[in-house]
Amino acid sequence: MASLNPYISFRDTARQAMEHYRAVFGGELSIDTFESYDMGQDPSENHLVMHAQLETPDGFVLMAADTPSGMPYR
Repeated sequence: MASLNPYISFRDTARQAMEHYRAVFGGELSIDTFESYDMGQDPSENHLVMHAQLETPDGFVLMAADTPSGMPYR
């Protein structure tokens, strides 16, 4: 059976979106910020999500990240 693991990019709302998806689907949510890995280019964006992953009880995996202001976002 094929599986689909979406990776969604946000400007600065990845945390809120992933918490909403966890409330809807349930499961385990892990969130790492740019600060967690000392990857922030702009200290004001250290709180942004570098990688978030939600694993639902049904095996669905949804991933997301915020796009820093210095990178193009579409």
